Amino acid sequence: MKSLYLKRWFFIIFISLGCVSAVSAHETWLVPGSTATELKASAKHRKIFLALTTGMAFPGLGTSTSPARILRANIISAETSVPLLAGNSSTEKLELSGITQSKSVVMAIVQLKPVVIDLPKDKIGEYLVELGNPVSVKARFEATGTWRESYTKNAKMWVRVGVETAPKSMLAPMNLPYELVPASDPTLMKAGDSLKVCAYADGKVAPNAYLGLVSAAGEHSQQRAGKSGCASFKLPSRSGFLLHAIRIDPSAQPDLDFVSHFASLTVLDVSNSESGAN
Repeated sequence: MKSLYLKRWFFIIFISLGCVSAVSAHETWLVPGSTATELKASAKHRKIFLALTTGMAFPGLGTSTSPARILRANIISAETSVPLLAGNSSTEKLELSGITQSKSVVMAIVQLKPVVIDLPKDKIGEYLVELGNPVSVKARFEATGTWRESYTKNAKMWVRVGVETAPKSMLAPMNLPYELVPASDPTLMKAGDSLKVCAYADGKVAPNAYLGLVSAAGEHSQQRAGKSGCASFKLPSRSGFLLHAIRIDPSAQPDLDFVSHFASLTVLDVSNSESGAN
C-alpha cells in the first residue's frame, strides 16, 4: 500500500509536466526526485531526494544550478537541521539529498550566492510587469537608462513524510535574505482552503511584497501584500503548488542599479496511512 501511495503522488506531480504554468522572471524551485523508488523508508529515517531547477514553467524542469552557487542547503524538522548534499547535475536540475525522520514534516531550504546580470533593454518592460510595476524601480531605470542587477535565489519546500504535526518553529522565518513563511502547516491544507503566507527579509517583515501562486494544473494568481507583508491564497489543490515573490530595491553601489531577492515555496505531501511500516 505504501509503495502504491508514493507512486501515486509522484505520478501526480510529474504527469503534470505536460500542463505547466508560467511563473515570473525565471524562478528557482525545489521538486521531488524523479521516481518514487528514490524515496526510501527505514524504521526511523528516510532519505529524501530533491531536485533544484530554474525556469518559467512550474513544475517542469528548466536549467540546472552549479553546486558552487549553493550558500546554504538544509533539511529542517522538529528536532534537527541536517545538510542537503549536492549530487548529480544535469542540464535541467541539480540533485540534492538528505536524511530525515520517517514520521515527520520537513522543510528543505536552499540559498544561492548572488549573481550579477545586465538586463537587455528589450526585456525590461516585460520584467517590470512581472514585478508589479513598482514606481521606485521604474523611476530608477528611467533616470539611469541601465539595468545592472545583483540577484539572489532562496528556495524552500515543505514535505510531509509522516503523521506528525509541524512544530511552530518551522512557521518562523529562517533568516534568509528573502523568504516566504506560511502561517500554518501547508501540507495539511485541502483544495479550497485559504493559506496565509508572509514575506520576510533577513528575519523581518517585508511590506508591500508582490506574491504569486502557481499550481501544477496551471492556475495562477498574484496579490500585492500590505504593510504586514502577508497575503492569502485559495489553494487549488492540497499539494503540488508553488508560491513565489520577488523583492527589488535600488542599489547604493555605483556599479549596480538594483539588488533583488527571489523567494519560492513548493509544497508536497508524500505521507502514507501505514505510519508504522518500515
